[in-house]
Amino acid sequence: MKPLGRRAFDLDRRTLWQRRGTSALVVFASKRTPREHIASVRLQSAARAAADALGQNVSFWQVDCDHYDDVCTAFDAKHRPYVGWFRGGALRGHFDGAHTPDAI
Repeated sequence: MKPLGRRAFDLDRRTLWQRRGTSALVVFASKRTPREHIASVRLQSAARAAADALGQNVSFWQVDCDHYDDVCTAFDAKHRPYVGWFRGGALRGHFDGAHTPDAI
């Protein structure tokens, strides 16, 4: 996963700077917490498999909430890892399942 920082987002509008018609999955997680890191890796793997199965072109990104807490707060990423699905820059949905490695 490629890292994203504050400049990739418009926090006032809660959007990702992204071209129209493109999709992205963004994982908001703490790199310092092993549980979150393991869960984010599993989420990325599952999401990539789903995107491949659907024939979708999806980019994968990660925000380090330890470093960019304001970004994670703006997207209400309290339960981490939080995965947001962005389409054309707008947040369209997020992962709603259990936040444990076994559930993911």
